[in-house]
Amino acid sequence: LAGRALTVDIRPSDNLAIHYSLTKAKPGDVLVVDAKGFTEAGPWGDLLTMAAQTLGIAGLVIDGSVRDANTIIEMGFPTFSRGLSIKGTNKNQPGKVNVPVSIGGVVVNPGDIVVGDRDGLVV
Repeated sequence: LAGRALTVDIRPSDNLAIHYSLTKAKPGDVLVVDAKGFTEAGPWGDLLTMAAQTLGIAGLVIDGSVRDANTIIEMGFPTFSRGLSIKGTNKNQPGKVNVPVSIGGVVVNPGDIVVGDRDGLVV
């Protein structure tokens, strides 16, 4: 995984801002989502993965959970998450796109270069 960070700040258990971020994404971007470490529901799954791949998004880093892990792996979409959850999320609460976010205590700014492999991530 390597690309420019397109940062997304969401509220726990809501993915409206993630959907909005796809309208701002450029090919090669890496979505970096601050989900506040919330792991009880997954705001990202196979449908968003398909949409992201269609747009040429390079991958996902999320401080939260994802759903549909096996399908995401089969699709070959680089994904780094804090956990897995079968529960979906709402689309009610606004978030922010292209603002500084914190992932695992590391501040990621829009446009930062994100590089990752099976062993971890560097920003």
